[in-house]
Amino acid sequence: MRSCILILSILALLMIPVRVHAEMSIAIVSHQDGDFVTPCVDFDVVFDVQTGGETIKDVRLYSNGSLKGRVRTAPWQYTWRNMAGGVYRIQAQVTATDETEAWSDLITLRAGSVSRGEKVYNGNFDCGTTLTPWNMNVNATNGAVATGEVIEELYFDDVGYMFIEITNRGSADWHVQFQQPIPVDSGHVYNLTFLADADDKKLVRITMQENQDPWFVQWTQEVTIDGADEYGPFEFIAERTDPSNYIRFNLGEDVTPVYLDKIRLVDQSMTSVKSMELRAGLVQEYELSAAYPNPFNMNTAIPFSLSRTAEIKLSIYDMLGRLVKNLFTGEKGPGHFQLQWDGTDEAHHVVPSGLYFYQLSINDGRRSPVQLMRKVVLMK
Repeated sequence: MRSCILILSILALLMIPVRVHAEMSIAIVSHQDGDFVTPCVDFDVVFDVQTGGETIKDVRLYSNGSLKGRVRTAPWQYTWRNMAGGVYRIQAQVTATDETEAWSDLITLRAGSVSRGEKVYNGNFDCGTTLTPWNMNVNATNGAVATGEVIEELYFDDVGYMFIEITNRGSADWHVQFQQPIPVDSGHVYNLTFLADADDKKLVRITMQENQDPWFVQWTQEVTIDGADEYGPFEFIAERTDPSNYIRFNLGEDVTPVYLDKIRLVDQSMTSVKSMELRAGLVQEYELSAAYPNPFNMNTAIPFSLSRTAEIKLSIYDMLGRLVKNLFTGEKGPGHFQLQWDGTDEAHHVVPSGLYFYQLSINDGRRSPVQLMRKVVLMK
């Protein structure tokens, strides 16, 4: 009898409906990792929010680690106003009223035709009169007086440039600074170029500097502006990782006004060669990035990315154009990949030290085959 009662009790429990909630989640669905977007326009970042039965408090969008904005009610989307040119790493967070939270995958967007390694934002001053994230740092305590504004007129072959007028220089060149926060990573090689002009010859001192006490300067370069021209490239290696680093144009050497445009600081470890085409309002691309380490001794990694499925071949060639080794032949889907080269040829023999080329050949069946090539140095 007891056995029958136990069985009936178990059956009764099995018949009770069990309410199962999916986990709360969020995804950015309006853009994919690596997408290009048109700069200087408004666009919507759309989120797919799965509540998991929770009551949603808000959805937050983060750009390069900082809060960009939040949405508190459906529809779950955020309108990004007037995005300046640059590389943006964005991520979304959803939070419930009980403070439960979930994060989306991190994706990278590029506004304008910029390299993966581009560090400067709004370097072309092409989004109207907006100055952000640049700012003027004028030391009024020491008597400095200066103003900066974006001028919308043709100067350096495009509409939009930075004009800085100095009424009083203060007592040191750093009392008038034009600056932007740019974190740097230890051991990375950075390359700086910019367009500039001045009403007379003007000495400008550029620094990469910690933005807190003791104000450590990693790199400095004096440049004499003498006529409208491109200045640089100037190259430096970061001595240490500094999330508080600023690039600063120290302009207070004299009161001569200065004009700046197309300021570019590129992390060479992130540069690439690429092939791009416009489809459905977005630039689709194939990209072959810098091998690392380079130079190398034992192994080097070769990163590349595809925007759609394609037949590819990644091969190594010597300086005379002779094939050294095929690293991969076959089909790859869209995404980011990397292959290793151990400095050997097809017969698994170690090749001599020297300069080599690695070539990515792509055939997606929709256009003529694409070939991208870069250099790598083997040192034994």
